[in-house]
Amino acid sequence: VTEEQIALIEKIKPDYIVNDMSFTGIIAAEKCDIPTIAIHNGMFTDYLKWQRNPPSSHPLFPVLKKTPQWIKKIVLPIPEKFYLHALHKAFCDLRKHFKLPLRKSYYDEFNGDYTLICDDKDLAPQKKLPHNIMHIGPLYHVSALQENDIIKKLDKDKKTILVSLGGTGDITRLECLNDNMFSIYNIIITGKNIFG
Repeated sequence: VTEEQIALIEKIKPDYIVNDMSFTGIIAAEKCDIPTIAIHNGMFTDYLKWQRNPPSSHPLFPVLKKTPQWIKKIVLPIPEKFYLHALHKAFCDLRKHFKLPLRKSYYDEFNGDYTLICDDKDLAPQKKLPHNIMHIGPLYHVSALQENDIIKKLDKDKKTILVSLGGTGDITRLECLNDNMFSIYNIIITGKNIFG
């Protein structure tokens, strides 16, 4: 994909590239010396304040789901470090291939010259961010359709999380939203054919 992205960038010669979680978009733009604005969620930063849980597909997820947070905070960073290091190796190899400077971490690979975090600060709280990473909050799509029936069912005392899966989302990956920490939210899930 990177070679095709580079060819397209060289053909179009854009002034900026907005990268929305493309795994190789930042590397391609950097190779072409085009500044980037990255859009991604707060879970994909080195600055997340709390410990990430493994995906629900992980064999130990049922056990970890019942494990107290203070234990997870001590135990989970160890395997996460090795896992992220292994993922980052592919990016390091690409960067070496294209003679680009290495980045410090897997999550740093998704940062552009400017990075916009599009999550609610309560959902993915961050530590102090560098000047080029900004927490702008969720991006909303306003529909011409009537959502009054859904809105009437929401608990007005809770904040609401809208999860938009688009056309390719896999609803089974959202089992984490059943975690008790999300019980303080209304959760609406949208997407094309999400229930088969």
